Amino acid sequence: MTTAWSNDSDSDSESSSSEEEEEKANLAFMANIEESCSVSERRTLWDYMVDFSTTCTEPWLVGGDFNSFLALDEKKGGKRNYSRSTVDFQACVSAAGLEDAGYIGNKYTWFNGQQQNGIWIRIDRIFFNAEWTISCSTVHVQHLGRSCSDHSPLLISNKQEATKGPSRFTFQHMWCSHESFISDSAAAWRMAPASSSPLINMAMKLKHMKSFYGKWNKEVFGNISTNIQEAEASFSNAQNAYDEDPSNDNYNVYIQTKEKLEHVLSQEEQFWRQKSRIKWLKEGDNNTKFFHAYAVSQRRLSLISTLHKEDDTYVDRNEDIAAMFVQHFSEAFTSASYQINPEILEHIPTILHDSENAMLCFDHKAATNVTDGLLSFLSQQASSSTMGRLVRCTFMAAVWEIWCSRNRARYQNQNMSAKHIVNRTMLSIRAASASFKLQNLSQPWSTALRHTGGVHAHPKLSVPVVVKWMHPPTGRLKLNVDGAFRFVAGEAGGGGILCDHHGRCVFAFATKYQGVFSALDAETRALRDGLAICSNQGILNILVETDSLNLMQIVTEQVSRPWELTCIIQDVAVTAQKLKA
Repeated sequence: MTTAWSNDSDSDSESSSSEEEEEKANLAFMANIEESCSVSERRTLWDYMVDFSTTCTEPWLVGGDFNSFLALDEKKGGKRNYSRSTVDFQACVSAAGLEDAGYIGNKYTWFNGQQQNGIWIRIDRIFFNAEWTISCSTVHVQHLGRSCSDHSPLLISNKQEATKGPSRFTFQHMWCSHESFISDSAAAWRMAPASSSPLINMAMKLKHMKSFYGKWNKEVFGNISTNIQEAEASFSNAQNAYDEDPSNDNYNVYIQTKEKLEHVLSQEEQFWRQKSRIKWLKEGDNNTKFFHAYAVSQRRLSLISTLHKEDDTYVDRNEDIAAMFVQHFSEAFTSASYQINPEILEHIPTILHDSENAMLCFDHKAATNVTDGLLSFLSQQASSSTMGRLVRCTFMAAVWEIWCSRNRARYQNQNMSAKHIVNRTMLSIRAASASFKLQNLSQPWSTALRHTGGVHAHPKLSVPVVVKWMHPPTGRLKLNVDGAFRFVAGEAGGGGILCDHHGRCVFAFATKYQGVFSALDAETRALRDGLAICSNQGILNILVETDSLNLMQIVTEQVSRPWELTCIIQDVAVTAQKLKA
């Protein structure tokens, strides 16, 4: 049985042509199937369905008892294999381009009624074609109980889909085909807020671009359906004008509107291709209809129309479904955490001590750097001694420096250096131990904390060396700077003196530094302060001398700058260039 209907069955016989076209557009077909048990008769029906699908351009829904199944999981009991009838049915559905409407309720629609050799199969189902997917509302099929027959009645409803909530942002590929997309995007990227941190900077710019594209899509690109309607209207007017007056001007307008229409149609195809998420189909023919049907089908499959509650009841109202989701996640996020049975923990061997667990679980989020974190950990009241906690701090500092070095290598294209990691780790440990006033350290730890390179059995003692001061050329001034760091007390200072070619002092300075944990840092600060004094006094064309070869190599860019001294070195370089030092 085949049935056709329209949304307006009482249309007048003298209706206008536009009304007839609208009624034709709303036409649809529905077929009810009651298949025979004969294989040959079923093949006749399969052939008819395939032939009808090739000629039918309207929405078509077909359903009933097909007396065959599509997949092995749709049958329980008996011989579970693919018979010739099943293969023919699969070929028919594929060739006719039909899509299963799905179901709600029990999986199987037929039962042979036998207790010992029971067989359950899903042989009753509903199909529809691509035109139905695009033009008609979503069909819901429910398998009712088999109370009066060995078949389950199929209840078909066309409940409207739930109202869509806020959609997530998706970059549309069709935007790239707009003539002003590149220039507008570049301008928006430059106008985005910036940050000194590369990752934060990228996140802020992406957030800005997301907001920009949402506004740009509404104000500049426009709705794709509206654009197509406007392009079709313009092309139709241009075509009529050229047919009436085939002048050059009308021909140019006709070509322009035709190209515009083809352009927006191509954008529509890109839109539905992206929405359908199909990657295997190559570019070429216009497949907008196929992409549209596939995207709508995917949306239908992801639609939640019914939920099964714990008391074996169902909810199908949108408000009830939303309330169930809210209740589920509210209970999941507010319920008490799961308590582990202490008897299970007794059988797990203990590897870490309580103090080691305290170090690993230590909350250092409030610490601004690794040194602050180490100091906070050292100040904890723990069962282990301060020396034991200092040993564990070494592990904490090493892991932190490895992580920082890895991030610099990944995001700032800096090479990972084992020596740099060791030096930075020792610097953090020295700073923590000095600030915590650990004066009574054992000899091995004192040796290790004073050393920044390889391991030696005995620390080297510094021997004073007298160096003769070299006079600058006549008419030139010479600035000598020096810095020092006292490890045990955690104190640092620096100073300098400016003399002429006779050795007469022009000025001298000395100061203490806070937050300095190396002699190189103190010497760099002394050089910065000395150059700043010369700049303030208007003294130019000076010579600079320091006893730190490493500092001179860093300033002259012969070696890479330590990241912790980057800001100070930049100030030194700018001031030195201004003073011609």
